[in-house]
Amino acid sequence: MQSRCDFIIQQRFPHLAQLTSRDDIKLVPAESGGNNLMVVQNGAEKFIYEQADPEAQIAAWVAQFEHVMKESHVIFFGIGLGYHIKAFQRIHPEIPFSIFEPNTGILSVFLEQGSSNECEILSSADQIMLGDPLAKTVPMLAELIDRVSRIMVAIWPGYARIFPDELKQFNDTLRQLVNYKQQRMKVNQIYEKEWALNSIHNLPFVLNTPNFLQKGEPYIEGKPVVIVSAGPSLNDEIEHLRTIKEKGLAYIFSVGSAINALIEYGVYPHGTFSYDPNPYNVNVIRKIIDEQIGTIPLIFGSTVGRNTLDSYPGPRMHVIISQDEVSARLLRSVSGEAPSIINDAPSVAVIALQCMVRMRASTIILVGQNLAYRSQKYYASGVTNSTGIPYGEGMVQIEGVNGEKVVSNPSFIKMKKEMEFYIRSSSGVEFINTTREGARIEGTNFAFLDEVIRLRLQEKNVDTGWMFDKDYSGYDISFLRRNIHKLQQDGELFRRIFEQLQQKLMELAYLVKSGSEEKAGTALAHFDNLFADMISNPYFKLYILPRNRMGYEFLYSKMDSIKNDRQTLSKAHKVVLHFGDFVWSCQQDYVKSKDIIDRFHITNMG
Repeated sequence: MQSRCDFIIQQRFPHLAQLTSRDDIKLVPAESGGNNLMVVQNGAEKFIYEQADPEAQIAAWVAQFEHVMKESHVIFFGIGLGYHIKAFQRIHPEIPFSIFEPNTGILSVFLEQGSSNECEILSSADQIMLGDPLAKTVPMLAELIDRVSRIMVAIWPGYARIFPDELKQFNDTLRQLVNYKQQRMKVNQIYEKEWALNSIHNLPFVLNTPNFLQKGEPYIEGKPVVIVSAGPSLNDEIEHLRTIKEKGLAYIFSVGSAINALIEYGVYPHGTFSYDPNPYNVNVIRKIIDEQIGTIPLIFGSTVGRNTLDSYPGPRMHVIISQDEVSARLLRSVSGEAPSIINDAPSVAVIALQCMVRMRASTIILVGQNLAYRSQKYYASGVTNSTGIPYGEGMVQIEGVNGEKVVSNPSFIKMKKEMEFYIRSSSGVEFINTTREGARIEGTNFAFLDEVIRLRLQEKNVDTGWMFDKDYSGYDISFLRRNIHKLQQDGELFRRIFEQLQQKLMELAYLVKSGSEEKAGTALAHFDNLFADMISNPYFKLYILPRNRMGYEFLYSKMDSIKNDRQTLSKAHKVVLHFGDFVWSCQQDYVKSKDIIDRFHITNMG
């Protein structure tokens, strides 16, 4: 039996193969017969199961799970000796499950048993995750959350008592990952159509402008950079920014609406960042367009709103955003290198910060990055294109730069956490936050901007000539055209597969209605092959799937429920229901976008 368990570990859970026993975990006999696990903590002996009557304890525990929703995926917090998991399986054999074990010593003892009980649990478990260290398990846990529609955590009482800190850390991590999935799906729902069409619309601008990261790195590397945001504290620093600009002490880049306040006070930054995919994003730079200011370079994200670039009067440079699958697929340098990608973010300030880190700036100085209200104000004076989120409901207090409490909102807090993530991930860069009465940003040191100028910015550091060169991106046009030609061929194949897929769905719907189980089984196999062909088709992956991410994520979350359904007609019904919705959505989207994609192909074939 041990050899069978070893085979399962080797094939499905190789990360468990090197576990070793620990002196603080002991297999001991239970008073009522059988075995128990004893954990020695700080000299105290604690048992995973009740010594007197573990069977009664297990029966009482499993009784609370009499009614479990069929689409649930259970995560057992604690494997113990598997007794409680087998008890759960007996009443819910159809419910898929995974195991999170915070103590590798316990899992080692479990695996050493090698009985049929252990092997059955190993063969049935979807995932077995370790909490020591938790960081290595997070990607596995995130993948599981993405794949299933509902998570239920079943905590064995002995673990809650013996490992409370590990349980809290697990719950906090799980909650964060679930929140992240919900936020991502919400963002996808809002922007998935815009990202894809913006990428197509903006490609000519990308081809005819320099890549900001590539062009700017030799000039930014080792230099101080100021990122100016539109928070109300920006007004405190106008004259200090004027000094920095006039003396060339550091590069100044504004982000988002801050450009309007700077123009209002006559301080033109060395460049302004814009990346929002919304069609009305052009309003952020409307003042530059209306006043025909030609001396402020625009650094634009490749998925920026379609109207943003058309009438911009000044120089333009681009950065490729992670949501831009078109550029990632079609663009290569003449030497064959893919363009550098900047991760999409909830704030344009985070986009700018990533760029400066990537270009190895020596110091990144944050100005106007309040991430909180100041005297109930969201924006600095001079910002006229937007009013921001009004002060009111949903406000929370967080720590300020001087340890005081400042009033923020969930949107600001999300931006703050994202910025802190990139700061934490960066080495060799100093971060200074000069935002008076703003939120404390972990990883930064707070200092007044005038003090930073006096103590840190003593010499000219700026050379702006490179920002006005009219050279182009340097992408390989022949590579672009070869790939577009291939995509045209892939598009013809996609159309044929898609028609067959729709016909097969209609056939399945008829077979379910007529109760033809054997024919439904054959049709399901054909449908699986067709769907696999569709989702692997490059045309579909580039043009259709990015515009239907939320639908695909929802479908993906239903996969476990469909896969584990042993009733052919029930499975076929689920396929018609869930896959049908997704295929219909893709069909509607394809009809709307086909002409746009065809024109894009023809235009860029030369």
